[in-house]
Amino acid sequence: MIDIVSALANLGGLITSPRQTFRIIFAEKRGLLPAVVVFLVMVTIQSLVTVSNFIARFLGLTESFLGGFGGSLSAFIGLLGVAGMIIVATILWLILGLLTHAFARVLGGKADIEKALIVLGYARVSFFIYVILAFAAIFTSFLVSLGLLIVGYLISAVLWVIVASIGVSEAYGISMGRGLASVILPFIVLATIPFLMFIPFMFW
Repeated sequence: MIDIVSALANLGGLITSPRQTFRIIFAEKRGLLPAVVVFLVMVTIQSLVTVSNFIARFLGLTESFLGGFGGSLSAFIGLLGVAGMIIVATILWLILGLLTHAFARVLGGKADIEKALIVLGYARVSFFIYVILAFAAIFTSFLVSLGLLIVGYLISAVLWVIVASIGVSEAYGISMGRGLASVILPFIVLATIPFLMFIPFMFW
């Protein structure tokens, strides 16, 4: 419990001074649990504000066709959406952790896979910008909300890459450039897999 409280207290530092904060995290030898808590809390909040945006757009439509049942249906679909997004994000976190660890080791890093998962778990804090803009988007028009969601996600994604790269650099004892490569290459691998799976069908 103390580890979790300490982790929450340092969340701001992950944005303002990520290198120093990661040094503290690893020096104190915090386990994986605090990072998992931070990750799940952020993913849950992200999922809630994202799904809320879609419900806000289509709730009136479903109620006009289905009456009171439309509201219940929207709530049920919303809960399924939140649960699905959390599950997908968690699976992706594990896959990216494995690939990030593999690339960091290939590039000369010295650490175990737990460090990669810890870094990527804490780095999820970077999406606080998306959460703020997505929440504001709920009260705007469709086009404005779509713009806020896209802008918030892009800014948060860039910030995530920066924070994660610094964390990997500190965890594995490698340069910032190699840390960045360790974070970016897994996405290239994941993006390439569907293309490779499609190649055989190109020759039918």
